[in-house]
Amino acid sequence: MTTRAEVLKTIEKIELDLAATLKRPTVMQRLRFFLSHKTISSWRKNSIKIKTERKAKVKKLRTRKENLLKALSIWLDAGDVIGKYTRTNEENKNG
Repeated sequence: MTTRAEVLKTIEKIELDLAATLKRPTVMQRLRFFLSHKTISSWRKNSIKIKTERKAKVKKLRTRKENLLKALSIWLDAGDVIGKYTRTNEENKNG
C-alpha cells in the first residue's frame, strides 16, 4: 500500500530530478566536454544526442509528476491509502 506521504516524497524527488536535469553545465564542464572530443563534428553529434536525451528525460519526469498529482487529487476524497477498501460481506439473501 502506498500512502500520500510516500507519493509526496516521490513527487519531491521528481522535482529534484527535474531541477538537476534542467540545470545548465558550468563553463568548465562545457570546456572539458569539448576538449574530450577529437573533432568538432563528434562534439556536435554528442551534444545533440545529450540534448535529445535530456528533453526525453524531462518529458518523462513531467508526465510522471502529472500522473502522481492526479492520483493525489483523487485520494482527497477516496481515503489515505491506495488499495484500502472496506469489504462488505453481503451474501445473496434470495437463495
